[in-house]
Amino acid sequence: MIDKNRVSFDFRGSGSRRRSSGNRSRERSTIIELRTESDLRDPLTLARSCAAFLDEKKVSDVTIFDVEDSLSITSYFVIGTGLNQRHLQSVVDLLERHLKDRGVARRGLEGYREGKWILFDLGDVIVHLFQADSRKFYDLELLWGDRSFAQPAQTLS
Repeated sequence: MIDKNRVSFDFRGSGSRRRSSGNRSRERSTIIELRTESDLRDPLTLARSCAAFLDEKKVSDVTIFDVEDSLSITSYFVIGTGLNQRHLQSVVDLLERHLKDRGVARRGLEGYREGKWILFDLGDVIVHLFQADSRKFYDLELLWGDRSFAQPAQTLS
């Protein structure tokens, strides 16, 4: 799940964080619905979409960092932790297919074969997927923790 203490945005269409006692699949269907290419041209929307997708695929501790003021090469880092090498590789494959269907092409991919730290470059957004021990070792939160994304929740529909 997403650490809501560190990332203060809402992936659901409503501004509420309440869980209904209804069907969970209904809640999943309200996760950011981005269907047109123009929606994903905005780096913030793309970062949120990637974070929501990772959360849906059971990637844990998903965090968005706004690094636009510090780096000229990208605007946002999306960081998450996967279970193992196979989980990370399959999530990257599914994310690439998901984004390709919406007109977003990958610019680079590093670390896929080893599967300990996979860097998925989308230009304005870079997705970092780690196994737990690698995330702890490289500790990107220590480097970029002061850049943690903390914008109030918004409806993206």
